[in-house]
Amino acid sequence: MGVISLFCYYCVAESFWGDTIPSIYDREGGSCMKIEISQQALKWFKDELEVKKGDYVRFFAKIYGNSPIQPGYALGFSKDDPIDIAVRTDLDGIVFFVEETDLWYFDGHDLHIEYNEKIDEIEFNYIKP
Repeated sequence: MGVISLFCYYCVAESFWGDTIPSIYDREGGSCMKIEISQQALKWFKDELEVKKGDYVRFFAKIYGNSPIQPGYALGFSKDDPIDIAVRTDLDGIVFFVEETDLWYFDGHDLHIEYNEKIDEIEFNYIKP
C-alpha cells in the first residue's frame, strides 16, 4: 500500500535558480507543495470516475463549500484538459494535476488523498509541512 507523490514545477526551477525564486509556493529547505494519493484512492478514481490511461483529473478550488484551510471554498475534481499545470503526476497513464490558478487554495499545505472505506469516498487531508 504505497503512496504516490507529485511535486510542483517550482521545485525544478528552484533547483536551477537556488533560493531566489519569489514565490508563495516555495518552502524553507527547497521543497514545494506535494500531493500524495494512496493506492486505494487511485483505485477509487478509476472505478468511480471511470478514468483510464490518457485521461486527466484536475483538482480545483470551488466556491460555496468549506475546508479546513479555505473557509467558503472546497476542493473539487473533474476530468478536464489542462491549461497551465503547476503540479502533476502520471499514475497508470492518468494525469492528476492542479492548475497554476488554483495553487492559492492550498496555502502552503500538502494534499493527501485517502480512501475512506466506511463511507466509500475519498478524503482530502491538508498537511502543513
